[in-house]
Amino acid sequence: MTVSVDGVQETEAMIAFRVPAYAENFKILRNGKEENLTEDHGYIKISGKMYKETFEISFDAEPVFVHANPQVRVDSAKVAVVKGPLVYCVEEADNGENLSSVMVNTDQKIEETYDDELLEGCSVLHITGKKISEKGWNEGILYQNRKVELEDVKLTLVPYCYWGNRENGEMLVWMKELFYM
Repeated sequence: MTVSVDGVQETEAMIAFRVPAYAENFKILRNGKEENLTEDHGYIKISGKMYKETFEISFDAEPVFVHANPQVRVDSAKVAVVKGPLVYCVEEADNGENLSSVMVNTDQKIEETYDDELLEGCSVLHITGKKISEKGWNEGILYQNRKVELEDVKLTLVPYCYWGNRENGEMLVWMKELFYM
């Protein structure tokens, strides 16, 4: 991202840039030269004489799994996937029905690809997980005394802000976390 200051005359000034919590390796180049950065309460403040300035801001934002505070009871033992300010979701269009039966292991690396065709181009995330198998469940039977069987699944996640733009179907942000004990 580039921020330009175009003053009428050289003036003593201070400009503050917010550093988002998700930003890793935050850097600012001032007129092509790296600034010595000191963060203060979430801001980088640059002071001095300014006239015509260009600030080039860069940082890394990798996709990560996040947990909700345990007091958010509905999301207890669940995870979501975010990349920078974007929240991602799984949709039935990519992952099939009954998304509430999906579980993921958070020890994996989240893969990212760019899909030129999907929604006029967007970053898509890929993870693996498990899904509760529906094999052996006859229609109309709600309860059985049996062990849960899990199947391997590959999941595709799209930015939450884009869900529902391809076809009708369910969507899920908070997925059950798969624990091995």
